[in-house]
Amino acid sequence: MERKVSIKVNGKRVPTNKFVHQIIENIIVSIVDALHDTDANGTIEIKVEPRPLKKDEENTT
Repeated sequence: MERKVSIKVNGKRVPTNKFVHQIIENIIVSIVDALHDTDANGTIEIKVEPRPLKKDEENTT
């Protein structure tokens, strides 16, 4: 199955070549396929965001 792969960093689309597209697609689909009760044939969305600092992590400089 051919898929559309897109990457955005801070809302801006990052262009990828065919090799990078295939690597990302194969890795993500393989991970999702290995998860229990998932269907890797549908749309897969992954979002990575910074987590807020905890109070004890704020003043570690």
